[in-house]
Amino acid sequence: HPNIIIKITFFIKKVNQKLSNFPIRVEYKFQGGFPTETKEEFLDTLKLMKTLKKENKYASTPLSFYTPFPGKLLYSMALEHGFKPRTSLKDWAENYTWYKKERLWLTKRMVKLVENAAFISNFSNKKLDYKHKGLLFSVLSKIYSPFAKIRFKYDLYGFMIEKPVAKIINKFNGNSNLTTNHHKLPEQEPEKTSAKNN
Repeated sequence: HPNIIIKITFFIKKVNQKLSNFPIRVEYKFQGGFPTETKEEFLDTLKLMKTLKKENKYASTPLSFYTPFPGKLLYSMALEHGFKPRTSLKDWAENYTWYKKERLWLTKRMVKLVENAAFISNFSNKKLDYKHKGLLFSVLSKIYSPFAKIRFKYDLYGFMIEKPVAKIINKFNGNSNLTTNHHKLPEQEPEKTSAKNN
């Protein structure tokens, strides 16, 4: 319900503002690509991410692609919109990139937007440097970080020539979560901070 989302967003902003007075690292995990989510709603999520970072220098806002998993309300919605339950552990393990095989409720443009925004979110904040493993990847991520911040600030999510380069480097560093736009976490946690929760 829109009113519930507004109240939750207001509460998160207030808590974030209070936390900004203390040197405590805060990480808000967001997701995009939910069933029924519109482009405008996803852009609202990005706006909230920017606000949280602007109002709290200790905050980071990593973004990942929504992944359907059993046990939550959104999973039922995914099934209603054509998602098919996986039949083996291997299939579930590879479910993080489901949208590459079957877009279902997503348009091609929406997939690209969420993918690119998720990629940029991993490099636009120094608080996430701990995820950049490997000397080469770590050095290059620091060089790219200022450009990622500009992309994030001005919503420049097109023409991502840096993604193929990052994927090649990742093969030698094992940081697949940085370029496949997912965090290996249960569905429950990211749901709390996204602008699209119902």
